[in-house]
Amino acid sequence: KTTFLEQTKTKFSRNYKGMNLSKITTTVGLNIGTIDVGKARLMFWDLGGQEELQSLWDKYYAESHGVIYVIDSTDEERLSESKNAFGEFCCNKGSMQFCAIIFLISDHLPQYCLVLGCNHLNLNKNKKANLKLAKPFN
Repeated sequence: KTTFLEQTKTKFSRNYKGMNLSKITTTVGLNIGTIDVGKARLMFWDLGGQEELQSLWDKYYAESHGVIYVIDSTDEERLSESKNAFGEFCCNKGSMQFCAIIFLISDHLPQYCLVLGCNHLNLNKNKKANLKLAKPFN
């Protein structure tokens, strides 16, 4: 997540040099990033995904307009935990409309991005969502 945030800041902020990506470690707590794109100001809350930190998520997404959810598909043990955590998030979001972008990171596949647009997204009940698979990127 932090790598995505750093790459995004580098792309959209002219004078931002970015941090050394090899020095980025697991997010513990949160990392905040702000990016100005035209007249819009985007605020990113990079929240740690560890199970003990997930109880804090609702304090940050209550007023959010979208979610970028990053999944490390190479960690098979945490893959199921990640799916369940995202399902919980969707249930807690209730009837609020939101957009989710899911990045599936893998060593053996190009990095894919799945874009979900929906009113209710409940993975446990398989409700219909508007799904689009984006092109791989480097």
